[in-house]
Amino acid sequence: MGELRDEIYFSPKDFRAYLAGRLGRPESEISVPADVLFTYDRRIFIAATSEQTASQVDWYIYSGRMYTRRVGHREVGVVHALIGASAAAMNLEELIAYGA
Repeated sequence: MGELRDEIYFSPKDFRAYLAGRLGRPESEISVPADVLFTYDRRIFIAATSEQTASQVDWYIYSGRMYTRRVGHREVGVVHALIGASAAAMNLEELIAYGA
């Protein structure tokens, strides 16, 4: 067997740059608010995004699963999370790379 290495080949931030390129957008547009409500419950997601202050994030790779909205003086992201531990971990890694 070959020798194991601790080198990083790509990171979630590399995915952010890749996604920006695929969408033909500046990487600065591929961002989310620092605060994100991450929920599996569809009822909570609908309640949090039903107000007029919520707007769908059009570049998000999981279409229709992220909105932003104002809560007081802050902008907050609202994500309808993917089900399963590995999907949730992947989703969270991407959100962190986007600025959460």
